[in-house]
Amino acid sequence: GDSRKLDYLINQPGSTSTHPMLTMVDSSYILYFVSDRAGGNGGMDVYSVSLDKEFNSSNLKNLNSVNTAGDEMSPFYHERTNTIYFSSNGREGYGGFDIYKTNDFEKYGGKIHNLGNVINSPNNDLFFFIAENGSDIYLSSNRPGSNYLEDKYETCCYDIYQGELKNCTI
Repeated sequence: GDSRKLDYLINQPGSTSTHPMLTMVDSSYILYFVSDRAGGNGGMDVYSVSLDKEFNSSNLKNLNSVNTAGDEMSPFYHERTNTIYFSSNGREGYGGFDIYKTNDFEKYGGKIHNLGNVINSPNNDLFFFIAENGSDIYLSSNRPGSNYLEDKYETCCYDIYQGELKNCTI
């Protein structure tokens, strides 16, 4: 069908809006996206906006609990666990962009968890996704071992990686 640009709450002149992730919460749509718009915490920030059935937006929120002065990217909302996953280069981690999660993203100061060095690498790890089965995960990374064209650009290119989530109790 025809495409149309979403309204001014999402697309603002002079800023970038990218990395959309649409989900349904309590019978309404929520769009998570990333933007460098004025009034953010710095760099690219994660936002949410409510959408009606015609995709008109309302209730724009900066997810302050996840955003830093750096860049946050590639939000993924997991409905079953009410968890948002995102990548950030504005937190202390293992490398460039690391993948984090939180269940407290509606509150400022919610607890943020780095997914650790089994998931994260010394390079950039982005676009985390959990499959329908709840255990298979996918992400994009330019970690060592990814394909590249020339030795001097060993971490230039991104590949898709797959893994498995395992439940553990401490």
